[in-house]
Amino acid sequence: MKYDMKKLYTLIVLLGLSNILFAQQDPHFTQYMFNYMNYNPAAAGTEGVTKVNLAYRNQWTGYQPTINNGVSGGAPQTQFIGISAPLLTQRMGIGFQVVNDRLGTMNRLDFLVNASYQIDIAKNKLSIGARTGFISRGFDLRNLVFADPEDPVAQEESLAEVRPELGLGLYWRAKNYYAGVSFNHLLTNENLAIGGVTFRTPLTTHAYGFVGYEQEILNSWIISPSIMVKTDLNTYSFDVGVVASSDDKLYAGVTWRESEAINLLVGYNVFDGAKKLNSQWLRVSYSFDFVITERQAKQATSHEIMLSYILPNPKSSEYRPERTPRFPTGG
Repeated sequence: MKYDMKKLYTLIVLLGLSNILFAQQDPHFTQYMFNYMNYNPAAAGTEGVTKVNLAYRNQWTGYQPTINNGVSGGAPQTQFIGISAPLLTQRMGIGFQVVNDRLGTMNRLDFLVNASYQIDIAKNKLSIGARTGFISRGFDLRNLVFADPEDPVAQEESLAEVRPELGLGLYWRAKNYYAGVSFNHLLTNENLAIGGVTFRTPLTTHAYGFVGYEQEILNSWIISPSIMVKTDLNTYSFDVGVVASSDDKLYAGVTWRESEAINLLVGYNVFDGAKKLNSQWLRVSYSFDFVITERQAKQATSHEIMLSYILPNPKSSEYRPERTPRFPTGG
């Protein structure tokens, strides 16, 4: 029993760190409006083009923890790779994504497949989506300092678990606005078995909701305000922002993360294919976060970069992918 209680106490500390802030149980991105598939499977393939998204986020840059003498770093770092495409004359969409999220000694790796089906309702579109795959969570114990060197957990180099994932979502698109809601981690499994001992390590069900609107101003400029709400059905957080784009070429915006940070973002479309729509298209975007609350426990800045690439369309020049809304918000 002494063995079990020591192991339980250590894991409570380790696993509790990942749930101090709701926003950290699932990795978040400042540039959420460029990659809704990360949150909602119904967004997969809805832009009508084959699109690749790459993202890297370095949060609280320079933060050094005290729990492991700062050896392995403690600030969240997240990498995202995703690809989505339409199927069956735009009625269906499919998307694949890999997300790697590291927070101190903890590492989470998601391998997910998203599928969507679109329904025409009047002049609008409703997309229904689902996702499946698995989530791996690991804990690197090599650089931790244990109060009791004889603690059985101290003899381990790492701990790991793999869980299946299931998520569902809806995505509504009209001419000038869009909205979506999704539920992820529906297969809640609150127990982790290690060495014959079972521990409680919940990855709870999360819900996401977003709304966005687009309005053309000053000829070629489009302004797009949006809001993203995140909840674990107990606590909640939200991001609100506005992005302006000029002729699908230049992007600039500002967002606010509730009770945490003010963020600036800029982006540029490297190719001219955005107008031709049947040609290649590459956007490079960068965001800078400035923490405004609880700065004594964090570093003040975070950085995020994203590459969005639309593959050249092999079909005839008469083909036009569905871009509703015009602002690129899908998978």
